[in-house]
Amino acid sequence: MILLPVLCTNGFLIFLPELFGMTGWILLFFILFVLSLLFLHAVTQIPVILKQIRVNKEKKKRIEKQIFIYKQYQEQNILLRRQNHDMNNHLQALSFLLSQNRIDDMKKYIKELLKE
Repeated sequence: MILLPVLCTNGFLIFLPELFGMTGWILLFFILFVLSLLFLHAVTQIPVILKQIRVNKEKKKRIEKQIFIYKQYQEQNILLRRQNHDMNNHLQALSFLLSQNRIDDMKKYIKELLKE
């Protein structure tokens, strides 16, 4: 396929009819016909390629949006895990104070928590 444009630009195809007579003319016509078909095929593929580019851009936008939403969920999950961890620590502290029968300290601890 690469050889054909090189032959065309070197002027080799012009000499086909001179070298081979009628066979050269037929060969030249066939080569030009094939080149025309390849060109027409390439031209007809342009809208298909442009459509694929547009579809790929839309897919990219959707994926970027999904990544953004996923990152938001991930941040919310981290915040909820931190709150859960803190709540567990507070409950453990209250449980310890209760097991030690330190009710007044429990009340102070709860008041401090409610101030936050």
